[in-house]
Amino acid sequence: MPDAAELARYADVLPEAPRLIFEEFQRQASHRRAMEVRDMELEEQVVRANIAAEKLGMYTAVVVVLFFLAAAVGLIVSGHETSGTIIGSIDIVALATVFVVGRFTDRNNEEPEE
Repeated sequence: MPDAAELARYADVLPEAPRLIFEEFQRQASHRRAMEVRDMELEEQVVRANIAAEKLGMYTAVVVVLFFLAAAVGLIVSGHETSGTIIGSIDIVALATVFVVGRFTDRNNEEPEE
């Protein structure tokens, strides 16, 4: 925005200039606020999508782990103790690895405080 003296000089040349400048300033401010609101809404949608993706990943992991655990138990019950024990052990080790790696990755992804 020009200062008052500058606006007065503009008015000398074109009487509607100060009004036009104020209207343009108001339009720009409204547009800027609308864009900020839109950015905040988009960021909120991204956060919600990330949460939904993480939940889906966790549910899928639970199903896979339970499937392999059931397969291991089924093998052991049906007389294939070695195979069942190996599959069960791999299942438990994989589950523990996911938790350890997940926590380690989360710590590394945290932004340092300023």
